[in-house]
Amino acid sequence: MEEAGISEEQFDPLEFDRFTQVQELSRGIMESLGDVANIEESLSSLTEQSQLLLLQQSRLGRKMQDGVLAMRLVRFNDVAGRLRRIVRQVGDEMGRQAELVIENGDAEVDRVTLMAMLPSLEHMLRNSIAHGIESPEERRANHKPPVGQLLLNIDSGGGNITVSLRDDGRGLDLDAIRRKAIERSLIPADIDVSDEEARSLIFLPGFSTAGNVSQVAGRGVGMDVVASATRELGGFVDVDSEQGRYTEIRLNLPLTQAMTRGILIASGDDRYAIPYKGVVAVTRMTGVALAEHYREEKPQIEYEGEHYPLYYLGELLWGQPPAETAQDVAAIRPIMLFKLGERRFALHVDHQLGGIQLFVKSLGPQLGRIPGLSGATIADDGDVILVLELFELVQQFQRRDYQRRLGAQAAVKPVRARPAVLVVDDSLTVRKVTARTLERNNYDVVLARDGVEALGLLQDSLPDLVLTDIEMPRMDGFELLGAIRNDRAAADTPVIMISSRTGQKHRSRAEALGVSAYLGKPYTELDLIDTIERLLPARPVAGEEVTSEAEPGNPEAGDAHAD
Repeated sequence: MEEAGISEEQFDPLEFDRFTQVQELSRGIMESLGDVANIEESLSSLTEQSQLLLLQQSRLGRKMQDGVLAMRLVRFNDVAGRLRRIVRQVGDEMGRQAELVIENGDAEVDRVTLMAMLPSLEHMLRNSIAHGIESPEERRANHKPPVGQLLLNIDSGGGNITVSLRDDGRGLDLDAIRRKAIERSLIPADIDVSDEEARSLIFLPGFSTAGNVSQVAGRGVGMDVVASATRELGGFVDVDSEQGRYTEIRLNLPLTQAMTRGILIASGDDRYAIPYKGVVAVTRMTGVALAEHYREEKPQIEYEGEHYPLYYLGELLWGQPPAETAQDVAAIRPIMLFKLGERRFALHVDHQLGGIQLFVKSLGPQLGRIPGLSGATIADDGDVILVLELFELVQQFQRRDYQRRLGAQAAVKPVRARPAVLVVDDSLTVRKVTARTLERNNYDVVLARDGVEALGLLQDSLPDLVLTDIEMPRMDGFELLGAIRNDRAAADTPVIMISSRTGQKHRSRAEALGVSAYLGKPYTELDLIDTIERLLPARPVAGEEVTSEAEPGNPEAGDAHAD
């Protein structure tokens, strides 16, 4: 140390640098900062490489995904031979001549979707030939070619597929549909029903205007099954017709059941997903503008010269009035415009949260029948998101609003001429036999396969009496009876249980739950009718159809429940 100090003293400060402890610490800090900068640069380079790798993996994943989806797609023409064979067979049976023309048959459809909608297409073809296409003589008299034409068009695009069947036959008789609906007390006689509302009546369970029942079935018989099958695939049904010219039925379905793109939206604190199908545009409106629209009797928005009826998602889902959401005049709310075919509407949502990849999964047998839900998917954060079928939600809302208007008038003037009986049994044979028995005795009949389906029908319309079996899938008769007695609106509805279980244990259980009557199998028609008349003493019974309430020459409604 002394030598170092001596050497420093021998030099001038300009000739020899001297370092203090502060200078040494500062130099160390500067070197550390340099090392940190080098590490940051290295991390930045690694981040760029990772992002590039993720991008490559994403592209590879999409390519593999597209390849897997392409393996699921088949040409629609693969089933063309089967459909043409049905047309020939039904034409020979009915003495009709018809030709099936398929347009865009090379369009590719998801194999699962195609196989699921094939029974619906077959039923539509049978109905078109049996009750749409006229006989050759009638066609010549109407200046039509003797051979009728069935035009089946397949149009795919935007992740959706539309399958339309158009025949050049006699079309739907809307006046006959209205008369049948009034006869079955579905609508009051003094209500004006628009053509669109009349066409929608053919999708009610068991509704038919056919005077005779054949193995081919009549137009409208089974159309509720077509609508139900389409709804389970995440789609909906449209119908258009002009009497004497044509009837066109359109099935609107997602292109694939595996994956699609959608939009994540929110109403209140809940998030939902909707597919991209039918989206025309997304706009935004202030609370002031929304409040002005909602003051109108029928709120609607004009876009590019077309009018879109305006609905609030909260009102469609749980009846929340839209006025409550328009109180914040400074808020900007997204408005989504939808159009598919002739259907169009605007949807007001609280928030639009961006796009989402939809891997739609079934909700199962318990929730799968809830209208307006096509399935569920999993969001990026792991939450389960319900996928909405908006077109069906709007249709359900319109139907409820129409029923409310009917109910308001029905409260002033009762219009039901015949009592309605809900028959609940898992056996198709029992349902058909019971329905015919009741119809012969001047009762309207609604059919359900089990307790779950019966509860859904009870929410739409309350029958005068319920006939139910005990042993059924999903929900047995005891559970159904308990649900009816716990429902304030349906608690007073008479319930008759019919079962082969005639032991005292089953009878005691039914009586404890509040059953009105208990019949053992086998039973006679007289026993059944006597029991019903005892529970409904003020209702019309067999033999009263010749009174002023009945329409002269009106055939029995026995065709309404044929399968």
